[in-house]
Amino acid sequence: MKHFARRLATVTAAGGLLYAAGSWLAARSLARRLISPEGFAPSPGRHEDLLVALESAATVVANLRHRGSPRLPVELSAIFASPGEPEGRPTILFLHGKGGDASEWEPDALRALQLGYNVLLPDLRGHGRSGGSFFTFGFLEKDDLALTIAAARDGFGIDAERIGIHSCSAGSSVALAFAAEHAGVRGIWLESPFGQPREMARHYLSRTMRLPGPLLALTSRLAITRAGRAGARRARLGGRVRRPRGGRPGARRRARHRSHPARSRRRRPPRARPVHARARPGPSAAQRRLERLRRRTLPSRG
Repeated sequence: MKHFARRLATVTAAGGLLYAAGSWLAARSLARRLISPEGFAPSPGRHEDLLVALESAATVVANLRHRGSPRLPVELSAIFASPGEPEGRPTILFLHGKGGDASEWEPDALRALQLGYNVLLPDLRGHGRSGGSFFTFGFLEKDDLALTIAAARDGFGIDAERIGIHSCSAGSSVALAFAAEHAGVRGIWLESPFGQPREMARHYLSRTMRLPGPLLALTSRLAITRAGRAGARRARLGGRVRRPRGGRPGARRRARHRSHPARSRRRRPPRARPVHARARPGPSAAQRRLERLRRRTLPSRG
């Protein structure tokens, strides 16, 4: 009985180690899928059809091109349309999900134009006609949207304090991140949002790998952690991973100070060590005896 229990414990421990190792290896590759702009289905890519439909229903149609977030600037694309006199109308911002683009909002944009709204349809970074290679679920996109609205305000005089948002899926995360920092957002309509990123990632990875969701619990947790760190690192370093030259201890710290001159100037000077005066050593015992003998043998004066 003890032999059977020992073998069962060994097999269980080996299985747990294999599961953890497999989850870690799978998370390394799947983390890139989570922040990639790819979705379950190909992007619609019907921008020309969207422009034709908007031109038939609006008097003002324009394709906006501008730079994105200064944290990681890329060239972004958006389509603006208005029934006329855009400065006096509220604007609805349509945000697609992961793997989509602006052209999927054609029916909704036409309906909004008929009701008298301006419409603004951006391609989020990494999607459609916009540049970029990864998607951050709002970390960079909220800055991109602020610049998109600023471009429409500068070009057509829209009121940036009268903005509504209609979003779907992962675009809802972008909508919430943007609305939390901009008081000009007066209304939000979220389609298919998610409140648990880990559950969403597990569902996405389950459909991607065609495996049951419970088997991917650890994998999805590790993949989300790696994806978040990778996205933040790319945004912080401008899309490039800077590695210090050499492998000596302290090379990473010196490279960080070289990349931040202000920080290197703020370094404290080395602390001065107190210098203590050395006491002169006294005469040894032999020297003292020699001095006593010299005094005895010398004749006394006077």
